[in-house]
Amino acid sequence: MEDIDEDELLIFEKVLGQLQANIKGIGGENKEISQKN
Repeated sequence: MEDIDEDELLIFEKVLGQLQANIKGIGGENKEISQKN
């Protein structure tokens, strides 16, 4: 991780935040899918 610069880290944090928001948004659907599998 020594080679990661701050700009890349900010982008990563932004994308990670969007992913977490998406996961919360579809959390209910995921629970139903998990029970079927």
